[in-house]
Amino acid sequence: MESFPQLFASADLASNDAQVKLVRLHIVTSVLLVGAAAMSAWGGNSKLAAVVATCLFITSLAIFVFGKFKNYQATWYRLRALAESAKTTTWKFVMGAEPFSCTDVQARDKFRNMLKELLDQNKDSAIHLGPHALDGDQITAEMTSLRGADEQRKKAVYLLDRVSEQQGWYSRKANDNARMSSKWFWRTCIIYGIAIGCCILRVSDPSLFLIPTGMLAVIASSFIGWTKIRRYDELASAYALTAMEISVLKSRADDAGPFNLPGFVADAENAFSREHTQWAARRDH
Repeated sequence: MESFPQLFASADLASNDAQVKLVRLHIVTSVLLVGAAAMSAWGGNSKLAAVVATCLFITSLAIFVFGKFKNYQATWYRLRALAESAKTTTWKFVMGAEPFSCTDVQARDKFRNMLKELLDQNKDSAIHLGPHALDGDQITAEMTSLRGADEQRKKAVYLLDRVSEQQGWYSRKANDNARMSSKWFWRTCIIYGIAIGCCILRVSDPSLFLIPTGMLAVIASSFIGWTKIRRYDELASAYALTAMEISVLKSRADDAGPFNLPGFVADAENAFSREHTQWAARRDH
């Protein structure tokens, strides 16, 4: 299934935008601090170097304060939670799982009310959704068509477009985060190694002109700050566990005997929602 409510599309887009802005602010702030440290160390008694270093520090501070005021991190988390809640509600509606195991008219009314409740619960984030958040279709033609399909088609679509897609996503993200954790660990170790080597050489010959250890310390701090923002190790473990849980859940679809699609969907969506809730909790701490 490719078409989802406009609320999901708007929240998904706004969440990604907030994440990009958060990352960009961290990169710019780190680059400015490294530049300021370099100018302070290499500038010597130059007045121009001192002025440039001061301007870089002030600019970095201004960007840091701006980022704190805009609070892109909180916006990212809240909008992502809103988007995933809207997607979970959509799949339950389409598959006829609780609370949508009723007539189409009743289900459509419940679906609209639940989307409105989600929006009401996230009023502080609604301003970031853009002017077209509610202009598009909340119940698309594809959603209506799939809800009216027979159970075999519903099962095939759900297993492929939801369960398998989520399993693949979590597996990829687990591997990606584990790989990035290793990369940034070794990058940080290399910077530490260079700084230690510079210190040892400077002890043996103070006249040697080497890369300032202060600048290296700022770079190492930036790398550590980056890994804390991204939380590679935590996410690698959590995503791998969720992928395994989905794999176990998916195996139920191959069991012999009657298959309860609404019950299966409810269990699957509860598992997805639990991971999203845990993700948000980890991000808040």
